[in-house]
Order: sequence, then C-alpha cells, then structure tokens
Amino acid sequence: VMLADHGVHMLALAWTISQDIVPVGVMRLPGGGAGEQVVAHLGLGSGRMRMRLSTSSPGRSTGLELRCSGLSLRWRDSSATVRLKGRSLGLRTTAAISDRSHVNTLYAFLYRDLVARLAEPPWRARRTVEALAVNQALVSLLEQDIR
Repeated sequence: VMLADHGVHMLALAWTISQDIVPVGVMRLPGGGAGEQVVAHLGLGSGRMRMRLSTSSPGRSTGLELRCSGLSLRWRDSSATVRLKGRSLGLRTTAAISDRSHVNTLYAFLYRDLVARLAEPPWRARRTVEALAVNQALVSLLEQDIR
C-alpha cells in the first residue's frame, strides 16, 4: 500500500528526470515496530534511481538517490548530499521531502499549472503520457513486491 501511496510521487519525479523509466526491483525490509520499509530501484535512461519509503512513525523518512555519469544526489528528509566522481561536494540542509509545508508548496505549483492549462490539448496529451508511464512503472513494482 505504501508503495502505491507514496511511491507514485517518486515515480512522477523519475519521469520528469527521464521518460525512460525501467523498474529494476523492489524489496521489503523490516521497519522496526509497526512500520515497514520498501526500497525500489529504477533505471532512468543511463542513470539509476533508488527510492526508500518508510512508515515507521518515529523513524518515518523518505529518501531519494539519483546517480548518473559520476554525479549522485542523496536526499533524505532534511539533508542532501551531492557527490561528483566519488568526491563529496558537501551536505546541504534542505526542506524535508516528507515535510507537509514543503509538499504543500510543491502541490500549489502543480495545481496552478493544472487549472491554467487543463484546456490545452498538447499539455493534456503530455500529462496523459506521463500518467500512463508512471502507472505502468507502479504496476510493475507492485507485481514484483507481491511475488
């Protein structure tokens, strides 16, 4: 359930980065307490994306890792680390991925875009392609998760 609820947002981000989303694998990990963790790996064109989702309340976190051609970004809650060819460019404090105010800020932009462009056929066609690609990736990950 968590993969379908929270993972779909990460898959939409993946599609924004590269329209070539290839679900590689998914693994369920012990979350401690009543929580659970899911780690999914995706191919994004020539890069890779690892998404880790956790429902454990005290340790609830959302993580994102992007790797491509010697460059990597690891964003976990309120910190992001950028590495170039194996060398850390430093740890940056940032808004937490799961922070409600951050999520609201992101969605406000998306909703404004939706309302302003809903009547534009080319925009709707691109969003349809995006929705189908994200849905296909999600179904593939869910199928792997239940095996």
